[in-house]
Amino acid sequence: MPLLSSRGGIQEETRITLALLWVWALFNYVYGDVLQIFAIFMQPGLQAQLESGNFGGIPLTDTTTLVTAAVMELSLAMVFLSWKLPYRANRITNIAIGSLFTLIMGLILFGPGRVPPFSGYTLYGLIEMGITIAIVTTAWKWRVVRDRQEIH
Repeated sequence: MPLLSSRGGIQEETRITLALLWVWALFNYVYGDVLQIFAIFMQPGLQAQLESGNFGGIPLTDTTTLVTAAVMELSLAMVFLSWKLPYRANRITNIAIGSLFTLIMGLILFGPGRVPPFSGYTLYGLIEMGITIAIVTTAWKWRVVRDRQEIH
């Protein structure tokens, strides 16, 4: 990725690219979860797990729901933060949160006690991982030039 001007141009383009990548990830999270809900109700064993209060080895409690909601709120906030945070904070935040979401989806798809994969959910999950890896890569390579000095 080229060195970037601090006055608009590619600098703004990178911010918009990161925000749009988060929007794309969010749509995949929503569609993947909706597909998963339909799959649960189509398979009696999974529905029984859900009704027992334990799904994919994870107890379904108020705390679990709160933590899940807080994590998903991070991805929602990243749309705005990618657009508005100053360069250094923006870059660090996108690398950190993008890495976190890549790790979470990796554990959901491939970790112990994982939710049984459905071809559609697995596809969405792999796309989500690709998007969050693209977010991390874009932020990692993002550089700004001010007065001919590169900022790291």
